Amino acid sequence: MAKLVKVFFGLIDTKRVLKSGELDRGFWGFEEDFVRLDNPINWEHGVLQHLSINDKESWVTLTGNFRSIEDFSFTEIKIQLTKVHPHFKILSDLIELITFKEGDLIDVIDEFQFQNMFIEEEIEGFINLKSFEKLKSLKDNSIWVFEVLRYNDVNYFIESNNLYPEYDSSDDLNLIERFSFGLFVEN
Repeated sequence: MAKLVKVFFGLIDTKRVLKSGELDRGFWGFEEDFVRLDNPINWEHGVLQHLSINDKESWVTLTGNFRSIEDFSFTEIKIQLTKVHPHFKILSDLIELITFKEGDLIDVIDEFQFQNMFIEEEIEGFINLKSFEKLKSLKDNSIWVFEVLRYNDVNYFIESNNLYPEYDSSDDLNLIERFSFGLFVEN
């Protein structure tokens, strides 16, 4: 059995959201309000998955094909993420904190709140972007939305140096933690 962390992320189209006048946004159901991310994502939402078998063996994917960390360093993940969007030069440290260091929302706030970033926690499925509006002009800066899901007791099998988690839907997994937040990043 292993632990699985899924980190979903998306960049809000702040101009579109400001034009709508509705500043409560969630991660799901608002796909039209997100910017299409570059390859290898090529979608409005990305997801980085990290499966930890034990303290020495872990696997990661950004594309759906899990690769062993022994063969694939986190530096390579950072390079892939930076291709998705230049903000990942900074945000990859956040991803590393959440996945490999098992950081929670309090760790994220402690580590990133004061690095030209501001974090707003999701409440009842929505992140209130009005909080960011107080900081600086939303239209000239960026807001990233993250949702983190942690699961225990994930079955998997390894074949030909590829890892395959064994589940049909995330609903089949043992969810142990979930948190979402918006992250304001100055451009």
